[in-house]
Amino acid sequence: MRKLRGTSGETLVETLVAILIVTLSSLLFLQMTMASVKISGDAKEMDTEYQTALSAAEEQKTALSTGTITVGEREYAVTYYGTGETGALASYSAGGDG
Repeated sequence: MRKLRGTSGETLVETLVAILIVTLSSLLFLQMTMASVKISGDAKEMDTEYQTALSAAEEQKTALSTGTITVGEREYAVTYYGTGETGALASYSAGGDG
């Protein structure tokens, strides 16, 4: 009786290793896709906040304070416009009333 020896094809170990590699690659790809979706959403939200703040600063709608500044020997009335308490985006207008 002859022994069957397969000289072509894959062994069970090779097949299991290939399945493991494909599974790990798929998981890494899925994780990478989920991270990129989260980053994209965060960027979209920050962009919306930035555009809203920029629009408010450009239209000078939210006056945070008024006062005077001294340049040389002259004093000028100014109004400070910004967004929120921190005034992340800001602009100034001379005259104190926009």
